[in-house]
Amino acid sequence: MQALVTGPHDARHTVILAHGAGQPMDHEAMNALADGLNNTGVRVARFEFPYMHRRRVNGRGGAPDRQPVLEQTWRDVIERVRTATGSDVAIRGGATGRESTAGRAPAATCGLAGAPGAGASPAWWPTSAPRRH
Repeated sequence: MQALVTGPHDARHTVILAHGAGQPMDHEAMNALADGLNNTGVRVARFEFPYMHRRRVNGRGGAPDRQPVLEQTWRDVIERVRTATGSDVAIRGGATGRESTAGRAPAATCGLAGAPGAGASPAWWPTSAPRRH
């Protein structure tokens, strides 16, 4: 699995960012979000779910992976980042990244008390129009 890690090498905190359904890990919105977090002293690790990696390699679209694949990818990435950095980890994502963690991902992996912006989500870019009920 390919990853893109930016920010201070000695950061105490790392945010793992997952892309949205149509945006790769190096999309301009992801770059801007990572830059903002890096500027506060937080390391950012980005990755691509398997379907997005296939899009990058093959140059063709495809549907997002099924939920079990998305969840396992999150678990694998969290473990790899924790092992590689030794830092506290928080997870955030675009539409696919966020939905694949809803109620399932180990949100307790955060451990970011005292980190800049702890307890608040980083800025989100719109992923869909608001629904009217």
